[in-house]
Amino acid sequence: MPQFDPTYIYSQVFWLIVSFTILYLLMSRLIIPRVSTALEERVMTVEKDIEQARKIREEAESILEKYKTGIAETVKQSQKIMQESYEKSIVKAEEKKKDIQAELEVVVAQAEAEIGELKAQLIKDIEKSEVELVQSIIKTIPGVSATQKEIDSALNKVRETVLH
Repeated sequence: MPQFDPTYIYSQVFWLIVSFTILYLLMSRLIIPRVSTALEERVMTVEKDIEQARKIREEAESILEKYKTGIAETVKQSQKIMQESYEKSIVKAEEKKKDIQAELEVVVAQAEAEIGELKAQLIKDIEKSEVELVQSIIKTIPGVSATQKEIDSALNKVRETVLH
């Protein structure tokens, strides 16, 4: 066998060492730093998105707390007005009660509409962030590409799986 011929063994060992040295240098200088950079960017993007979602959740909780406080204050005011009105006259009490209930319904309807709008906006922002995250991840993976329609379809499947 020519591989074991003593006249060629030294040149084969030499080229083996040269080949592995070049391969090692390529891996350590080019490929591994690029992969590391891509992974670090992915981690930073995910952390940024998580922080942004946390801030949005805190804002929504703050708004909900204001909403609950507003309702509690409105209920306290309505009880006070009803008690005073009842003492004055039953007829006046019924009129005041209807007025207060109408005001309360308006406040509740406005608050529910505001929460609905905030919820819809939050969902849109999260979905937009999801799409951007998936697009950036796909861009960092060599040889992989996807259309916007494919990304949307995949995210919809994931949402259905998670939500059900």
